[in-house]
Amino acid sequence: GGDGGDEMFAGYKRLRKHTRTAWRRYFLGGNNTLPRLGDIAGDRTSRLLDEARLDWASAYSLRFSGFTPTQRKALQPGFKIQSPHYWRGLEQKWLKTRTPLSVLLEIDRLNYLPEYILRKGDLCTMAHGLELRAPLLDHEWVGLVSTMPASQRFTDPAKQLLAKAMPQLGSLDLFAQKKKGFNPPLNDWLQRDLRERLDAMPHALAAVSEGHLSADAPAELLRLYRLGNTQYAEQLLQLLFLQMSMSQLDALRREATC
Repeated sequence: GGDGGDEMFAGYKRLRKHTRTAWRRYFLGGNNTLPRLGDIAGDRTSRLLDEARLDWASAYSLRFSGFTPTQRKALQPGFKIQSPHYWRGLEQKWLKTRTPLSVLLEIDRLNYLPEYILRKGDLCTMAHGLELRAPLLDHEWVGLVSTMPASQRFTDPAKQLLAKAMPQLGSLDLFAQKKKGFNPPLNDWLQRDLRERLDAMPHALAAVSEGHLSADAPAELLRLYRLGNTQYAEQLLQLLFLQMSMSQLDALRREATC
């Protein structure tokens, strides 16, 4: 597999977006005195304020989080919004001695890569009895790339070093294509196969969580989605998975007590 390539060569779009706000890394913390705006819909202003309340490194998590802190509070009215340190292996003194990009790559290496990317690949392959190998994470290769000048390692588009190292693949045009994510057909799922389950999700989620999670906030997301706001598809799917998982756990507990 090609796991590790984006972490080695800064291929993620979110890296470029977050480095544009790198001036904030010189401030030790966020600004918790900022007003709170918006609700579960998460308008642009409320998202910007959520980011500004966190220190720069912690705010990086919002680039790929399922829900912002404001949205979490709308989902769980009793939730106390704090400014946690999301990441392992980072200290404030370290943040100020490295370049912004190197900080974000280290965050990905210590957190996103092992907890999401490699875990996902391992689960998918082992479910089919396959062994996945990640040659781009070979320790000698990683050590070599880490010593390269930034001008050679970080290119636009990314991974041009691999294109030069494997000219025999030039005819396939692999490295000139626009970067694509592995996006499932969420709207097809939600509007067809999962439609009935999705309609029942808001109240089912509130019931199985014994009221800790609000039915109003998921219902509002669902209403907006039905009006054509498909940007909420992934969040709705996450809430549906949460409700289904909690329902299964509840059923198992009931069986165990019988």
